[in-house]
Amino acid sequence: MKKKHIYVLATGGTISGKGEEGKTLNYTIGKLNIDDIIKDIKGIDKIARITTEQIFNI
Repeated sequence: MKKKHIYVLATGGTISGKGEEGKTLNYTIGKLNIDDIIKDIKGIDKIARITTEQIFNI
């Protein structure tokens, strides 16, 4: 079976935020880029070919 090709345009925001787990203080949005987020999704390379582009980070 051929893998799907998914193209992700990243815009930052809450999903790219980073802070200490379980803490709301010192949480900062826009810390992670899309490549950091995608590489942490275990097994994604087995189901799709992912292309990413960080178009902005707000």
